[in-house]
Amino acid sequence: MRVLTDLNKECKRRCVLESEELLSERKKQILLKSIEDYIQNAVPITSKGVQENYLQGISTATLRNELNALEAMGYLKQLHTSGGRVPTSKAYRFYVNGLMKEMNYKKADLDTIKENFCIKFNNINSIMQNVAKTISRVTNYPTVAVLNDLKRLIVEDIKIIPLIDYSAIMLISTNGGVINNTIQISENTTEEDCINCARLLNERFVKRTIEELMTNVQNLVNEHSDKLSAYKEIFESVIDLLKDISAPVQNGKTKLLNLPEYSSVEKAKEILEFLEDEEKVKSVICTEDELSVSIGKENEDSHLKDCAVIKAPIKIGEETIGSVGVIGPQRLDYALVAGAIKYVVDELQSIYKIENKKEDDKK
Repeated sequence: MRVLTDLNKECKRRCVLESEELLSERKKQILLKSIEDYIQNAVPITSKGVQENYLQGISTATLRNELNALEAMGYLKQLHTSGGRVPTSKAYRFYVNGLMKEMNYKKADLDTIKENFCIKFNNINSIMQNVAKTISRVTNYPTVAVLNDLKRLIVEDIKIIPLIDYSAIMLISTNGGVINNTIQISENTTEEDCINCARLLNERFVKRTIEELMTNVQNLVNEHSDKLSAYKEIFESVIDLLKDISAPVQNGKTKLLNLPEYSSVEKAKEILEFLEDEEKVKSVICTEDELSVSIGKENEDSHLKDCAVIKAPIKIGEETIGSVGVIGPQRLDYALVAGAIKYVVDELQSIYKIENKKEDDKK
């Protein structure tokens, strides 16, 4: 099934490339200007609008003929008989292919991203939250960050630090960063209990994967049930923490409601219900590839047949710890979104290298 899917994608890609070769330079210019205008304004494309805004040297009659030809080639479509045209998925793919080839991002967009992205390299939780928050704030689209490789991370150290209000800080150091959160403990749990729990977890799980930790903590409780009944609550909190960290971090879902594509209740409900499904969202966003874009029916999930998804892996050192992606209408500001994602994931890697060097210099 995977082979057939890949073959279908390759056939579609070749068809698009062959179709693009048939476009004259003038048609390409008209199409690009039309797409950019529609992305910004969501106003159907007309020959008069293209002439007034971009191509004053070409008559409306000539532009009308060119737009008719672009429609016949499948790049534009009319929503109504007497109305203007809008880009198709094929048109957006043409636009994105050119964008990704040149990576021609606007300086103003990159400046905005730099102003908004400020992160302290302290733990995986805050990294994912800051990545999603920054990209969503800059682009005004829903952004999802997913720890797709959490289970493959190697445990380096575990600490449980009791606080004064029947809670404790759980710190799990891994080769991809620190996982931390506050867990609840009973009033009978002592500091010594926390130290002993952490010691046992370290003895059993250091140099093993998070997946092994999640799978085998319960076995540890069962093996030492006579001695560790008081620790059961802490061990179960470890599992709950890791499950919670595995959930996708989302920011800006309601921003979709400001877009004309989701003005109808049905459309809005469909996409919001999809975003509520954690497993579906993870399957769409998780990626090992570099920055990639899927448009319309290129998305395997039917809920995204009218959407665009731009995503990239998040790497810390040599480890791919997760992925980040933006989901929105096909009328997505591809240059802004791709630029935001690329800048943030590249900057994150740079920060890691700087922090790592500081640690090495201390030794």
